[in-house]
Amino acid sequence: MNERLNNLRKRVRAREYKKYRLNKPPDFVWEFDKEELSWQQRVSRLTRRMCESMEVIIEPDEKIVFIQTVPPVSNVYKLEDFSRLTENRTLHEGVTVVSNI
Repeated sequence: MNERLNNLRKRVRAREYKKYRLNKPPDFVWEFDKEELSWQQRVSRLTRRMCESMEVIIEPDEKIVFIQTVPPVSNVYKLEDFSRLTENRTLHEGVTVVSNI
């Protein structure tokens, strides 16, 4: 492994990428509620809005990158609405939105 790759590995293992991440995820629930979106529309819109919220970060020595600058968002409904919608149901891995994109 060359010096550049060793430096990249050290930075990743030191989690230096976290300095670019927002402190808290954006809240889009108000937008979804206002437009009265369905669950599928909310998840679709969330995916788009999260991509729009990302800031492109490319360090000078990087060639293939994707630094996630927006923390994961897990809500597409207010908690009380979500509880009502999922009552007596089992969710895949307990995930409230899209997993493993």
